[in-house]
Amino acid sequence: MEAAFKREREVLLRVNESRRKLNSRLHSAGHLLDACLQIVGLGHLEPAKSYHFPDGPFVEYKGTVPQHELQRKQKQLELEANALISRGGKITAAVLPYEEACNLCGGSLPDYIPKVWI
Repeated sequence: MEAAFKREREVLLRVNESRRKLNSRLHSAGHLLDACLQIVGLGHLEPAKSYHFPDGPFVEYKGTVPQHELQRKQKQLELEANALISRGGKITAAVLPYEEACNLCGGSLPDYIPKVWI
């Protein structure tokens, strides 16, 4: 199959701004949840799979939480997320070298992120 785009050719791109902002918020919510897990003592859970789109966003984690702690931890997560959102904060995006990004993300990145950009 031949590529639809040619190298060094200009293209015109339109972005649906409201949809892009919603997708960004959903993606950021996944990072917020990761931070909250650390704060409430569930940092041992490892992100396994996630989906950040409006038709059913989720994050799955590897690991276990004792059954008797589930409700309490769920409430703690909700309270912590609300507190972090209420405080606000700066959200940034950056293009980083692979190793630097690994260090900022706990030592590894998902397999779908290439080590070398073409």
